[in-house]
Amino acid sequence: MNLFSLAGRMVAPERPPIMLDAKRCTHSHNKFSNCDACVSACPVGALRLDKTITLDEKACAACGACLPVCPVGALSGADGVHDLVNCIARVPELDVIELICARHAAADDGPAETTAAIRADGCLAALGPAAYVWMLAGETRQVLVRLDACAGCSWGKVQAQITQTLQHVNLLTSARGETGRVVALEARRVDWVSRPVISAKNPPLTRRDLFRAFVSEGPKIAAQVLPFEESSVPEDKAPPLERRRLLSAIKRFGAERVSIAPDNGLGLVQLAVCKKCTACGVCARVCPTGAMRYAAHGDNFRLNVLPGACTDCGACLSVCAPEALRRDGAPMVGDLVGAEALVLRTDALRTCVKCGAKYAGETTGDLCSVCRFRQENPFSARLPVKRA
Repeated sequence: MNLFSLAGRMVAPERPPIMLDAKRCTHSHNKFSNCDACVSACPVGALRLDKTITLDEKACAACGACLPVCPVGALSGADGVHDLVNCIARVPELDVIELICARHAAADDGPAETTAAIRADGCLAALGPAAYVWMLAGETRQVLVRLDACAGCSWGKVQAQITQTLQHVNLLTSARGETGRVVALEARRVDWVSRPVISAKNPPLTRRDLFRAFVSEGPKIAAQVLPFEESSVPEDKAPPLERRRLLSAIKRFGAERVSIAPDNGLGLVQLAVCKKCTACGVCARVCPTGAMRYAAHGDNFRLNVLPGACTDCGACLSVCAPEALRRDGAPMVGDLVGAEALVLRTDALRTCVKCGAKYAGETTGDLCSVCRFRQENPFSARLPVKRA
């Protein structure tokens, strides 16, 4: 058995299906949620929203377009990021990376500035901003993304999503004064030349690589290459995998002292709380990523937020009855990668003379907001606030 036949046997199997955990979806926390990111991203209509999110497994094409856009990690599956990063690490001399999707039928030639192209093992829509930021944080000067075959692809709808992802990455890199780090190639050019195409699923292997695989050192190498694949992070009340990857990539990228544009499109947002906060703690209870933290000690309360964990899903804004929460621009990069939570609001607590509950906020009298509403409206009910 030669080296090439052995390497062929080590190729990963077909991509596994997409899995849905509907309990993590924002719609399971708030029926007024208007999030439809995954439904809009799906090119085959496998995801549907009717009071709750559902996935038609037979219709699902496992393209992975829904994976990076879900703000709460309700969807999981193979996105090819691990294979891509591992492949790039094995071919470190690629100054300019050319990315091609697995379905591209004419990948034999490309831009002359690339010495080799990398063919992903799936659709490029499965790659979130984190993958591109990770590549740019290394020795790669530029990433060229081949979209010239999207128009003729049955999944062509996702081209807009890929283009938007690249725009968001460029917004992040522009915060460091860098432009044009990722470029979309939407049409073929006559001056393209032939160059090697490397499969991300089956990167170049040396004899040392094969030996390490047989002695179970492969997982250790992968962990060094891709440190943001934490398997110990709890599935509930944790940021989605794409966010954890992005934080790790941003930290590797640097630029902790720069600010991000408010319209960054990366789900990076800064929250603020005004004096109307009643200290009910509902925002922290419904937060699906564990970003909002509420604590009461004696006659005082504190509401904190972990900026890196907040994906701007809008769950907390939707349930805030006094509308004390609001979006307030974008955080500094340093706050994102920092482990400390930021204080949104801290104040004294009072005790409701009717129900005995602790409360805060701009209220008159000795009643909490609930008891005061019931006193003023004995024959009506308070409906939840519907906000984006």
